Amino acid sequence: MQQISSKEAIKNYQQNNYNKWCSTGKPDPSLASNRLLNDIYEPVIIPEFKFLRSDKVFTIGSCFARGLENALSADKIEVLSITDIFDKYPLLKEGSTRQGYMNKYNVYSIYYELLWAFENLNLDGKYFVEMTDNVFVDLHTNHTLVPSDFERTLEKRKNLRTLFLKIKDCRLLTITLGLTETWYDTENGVYLNMTPHPIILNKFPGRFELRILNYEENFSILEKIFKLLNKHCDGLDIVITVSPVPMQTTFTNKDVIIANMTTKSTLRTVADAWANIHSNVHYFPGYEIAMLSNQQIIWNKDRRHLKGALAQYIMEVYKKNYLSGYDNWSDKMDRFIKLLY
Repeated sequence: MQQISSKEAIKNYQQNNYNKWCSTGKPDPSLASNRLLNDIYEPVIIPEFKFLRSDKVFTIGSCFARGLENALSADKIEVLSITDIFDKYPLLKEGSTRQGYMNKYNVYSIYYELLWAFENLNLDGKYFVEMTDNVFVDLHTNHTLVPSDFERTLEKRKNLRTLFLKIKDCRLLTITLGLTETWYDTENGVYLNMTPHPIILNKFPGRFELRILNYEENFSILEKIFKLLNKHCDGLDIVITVSPVPMQTTFTNKDVIIANMTTKSTLRTVADAWANIHSNVHYFPGYEIAMLSNQQIIWNKDRRHLKGALAQYIMEVYKKNYLSGYDNWSDKMDRFIKLLY
C-alpha cells in the first residue's frame, strides 16, 4: 500500500496542474476531459531520472519492446539488446524477424531468462522438447526460427545467455509486460513463454496446462527480477510498461476482449505497484497513450497492431521524458500527426 501524509497530499493538490478531470468553470486545457479530446494523448510525466545518449540500454518484452529498440537505435543510442547473433538461423515464417526470437511475453519468461543468464543455468537442454525425430524446440523462446536438432537448439540457448548478460553493461533497462495467460510444463515444473505447438500438445497429453497469473503471482516474480538485477547490475534504472498489443487468442471460455482487459488491467496495476516501492523503477504509460488516443486512426486494420506513426510517437514520448538533452518535440509531434492522417 502506498502511503502519503496529509501534508504531502495537500502539497500535491496545490502544485499539480493536471489533477482534475473536468470542471463546470471556464475552459481549461489542463483538464483531462479536454486533453482527451485530442486525437493523440500526451501523458504528463514527472521523470525521476534521465539517461544520456552515451548510456547503453537494453529492452525486454514483446514486439512492443522491439519497437522501442528501433526508436532508440535510430537516435544513435547504443541498444545492446539489438543483435545479429541469430542471423544465421532460418526463419520459420516469412514476415517475422530473428530479433523476435528473444521476445518475452510473461513475467516468468523474463525472470527465467535473467536467472539462467546471471546464474549460468539451463545450458544443458533440460527444458527442450523433442517435437519430432531429432527436432527439438525451446519452449522458453519465441517461435520465429526453424526448429533444429539438439545441438543447434542448445547453441541458440547459449546465444541467448550471451545476449542477456549484456544487461550488466547497461545504464537503463526497459521491461514491457504482455500477458497473464501462460502455459505450464508439469513435467519440468516451469512456465513457458509460448503456447506449445499442437504437435507437442498431442504428443504429450496432460503434460501442459494453462495458468492465469493473478496480481500476487505477477508481483512476486517482479520482486524476484528486482533482486536478481540488484545483485548483478550496478546503477541500473528500470522503466516498466505494459504492451498495448492485445492478446491474439485466449484459451479460456471468455470473450477475447474481456480476457485481454483482465490481462492488461492486472499487469497495469502490478507495474504501477512495483514502481511505487523501488526508487530506481519507473512506470511509463505507453499503454495509456494507445488506449486513450483516437481509436479510429491509431490502429492497423487488424485492430491489434499500432500504426507505425503512433508506435514511433509513443517512443518519442519516452525519449522526451527520459533522455537528457532531448529537443525539437513540436517538430516531431507535427510529423507524427501528419503520418497518422
